[in-house]
Amino acid sequence: MSKIDQLIKNINIFVRKAEADEIEELEAAVADFPELKDVPSLVEEYEKITAKLFRMQRRTFLNALNGFISKDDSETLESILAFFQNDLFAADEFAELFGKKRPFS
Repeated sequence: MSKIDQLIKNINIFVRKAEADEIEELEAAVADFPELKDVPSLVEEYEKITAKLFRMQRRTFLNALNGFISKDDSETLESILAFFQNDLFAADEFAELFGKKRPFS
């Protein structure tokens, strides 16, 4: 085993031990937290909502870009950037939707 491999192995062992210690300390600190059992479901719901919003955001940008390219005969980088900055970003509802759809708000 090379010295680099051994160093990486030692770093991984150190990180795992530090993470295990942190988890134990965290569990001890929040043992009496009444909603502790709800945290995993809240995190999962948050991740689902966020993923859905990101997919919608991606679809919105791709549809807008495809629509822009099909309308404009001379698509240049400057005109595409102007379209995104002036039209698409101005009408973007992602931040608003993200604020409304949080599961624990």
